[in-house]
Amino acid sequence: MTSSETKPVGGKNKMGLVLTRSSPLLETVKDFLLQLITTSSLHGFKYLVCPSLHPLERLSWLCVVVSALWGAATLSLSTWTRFQENPTVVSMERNYLDWNTSFPSVSICPLPKYDEENLIKIIHEKFPNLKDKKMAMEFLMQLSKATFGTFSKVMARSYEIQPSVYWKVLWETGFPFTYNVSNSNTQAYNRTEMNQVVTEVGLCYSYNSLATIYYDPRIWERNEWHVLSQTEIFRSNPLDGDIFAQVMNMNAGYRLYVLDPTEFPDISIPQLEGLNNSYKTLDLTALSIVSTKEVEELSIQQRKCRLPRESNLLSSPVYSYNLCRIECRMKECYRLCKCIPHFYRSNDNYPVCDLEGMHCLDKHSERLVRMIDPNTGVKVPCHCLQLCNEVNYVVDTENSMAWTLGTNLKWGLTKYPKFRLKRGILFGGTELLVAIGGTAGLFFGCSLLSLAEIVYFFTLHLFWFIMKRNKKLRS
Repeated sequence: MTSSETKPVGGKNKMGLVLTRSSPLLETVKDFLLQLITTSSLHGFKYLVCPSLHPLERLSWLCVVVSALWGAATLSLSTWTRFQENPTVVSMERNYLDWNTSFPSVSICPLPKYDEENLIKIIHEKFPNLKDKKMAMEFLMQLSKATFGTFSKVMARSYEIQPSVYWKVLWETGFPFTYNVSNSNTQAYNRTEMNQVVTEVGLCYSYNSLATIYYDPRIWERNEWHVLSQTEIFRSNPLDGDIFAQVMNMNAGYRLYVLDPTEFPDISIPQLEGLNNSYKTLDLTALSIVSTKEVEELSIQQRKCRLPRESNLLSSPVYSYNLCRIECRMKECYRLCKCIPHFYRSNDNYPVCDLEGMHCLDKHSERLVRMIDPNTGVKVPCHCLQLCNEVNYVVDTENSMAWTLGTNLKWGLTKYPKFRLKRGILFGGTELLVAIGGTAGLFFGCSLLSLAEIVYFFTLHLFWFIMKRNKKLRS
């Protein structure tokens, strides 16, 4: 056996340390990276491997390169954070003749919550086996008026009516509200009906609304949870002149909410009131905020607003700010009292309050209405985002007079907004690319071609480099 055949792969130096040869894989990686660094257009890296430099020079260049990497990474991360958290800007538009304004939606809540004759009739028809019908009537009378702040007034109890059907019984025994609806633009919008809606202040009737339909008792009875196709809402333009709608011949006084058509009545927002046998007129002005299509294509976290179709709510297939606060209030009710009021849409996870539960809610009514801890002044965390497109209405003029021909309400837009707010993109994908590219050019002198060069090195060039190395090793 020759000495060449018995020569070991490794050996020992004078100090007895074992020396091993580098593996072919490590040698290949080393040669490839060396070639990449020496031929790349990235500035500064080639000095790290230049054989003619003193070690101190290499160390100096290493500090420079590390500092450049740190600076580029810091600025790029800051740019990315800006793109993710604050890419939009709100500006003002004044070309008011070019857009339509949504006509305000109203929710009318009759002050009488029941009709005694109707209540007696329904109890005998729907609950013929009730042992104590008088107690049941008293209980339903009190329950129909109960809300946050008045739950303590419910003192009667009917064990034979289960909490899960309170809403249905109140709906069937509710006050028989009558009305006639008309508007000044019947050719474009001929809707003359209002939909019933279960709210925190009892049964109400809504007009020109896209959100309240999901709290219609008929929808609850059919157990429908999907998004519904609806009639287009009423919109108008300054060229249309003054527009208005009327609800006439109402048979009761009422409380009134004036809302954006995509919003929902909330117990904490301002209400108006109309007396029985009165004629109330409301002249409204509006301030709109809209979002561009480019903004709507951003993520919710980036634009910090939601579209109605982007619901994350358990109780509604569409989203609105008020619906989000109502669901937050519902969850707070459950957290405090382990039940929710009868006017919220419940499921198996949220049982409806019985008498003890309602009295528990009454103890926390201030906290639940305002969603603020009365002891500390800290807001209850709800994480509700505003709608991306919404209209806020302000009552410019309110008049009310006695009227012998029933109870009437007339409202309309007499002053169209001369401007509106527009949410657009200030720092989008193009700006992000330019900013990060400028940072890379500042610290490393690289460009888009440098990026293409790196991609080339780690794809096509790497393939041919390995092929050549394997061919060399085989030979």
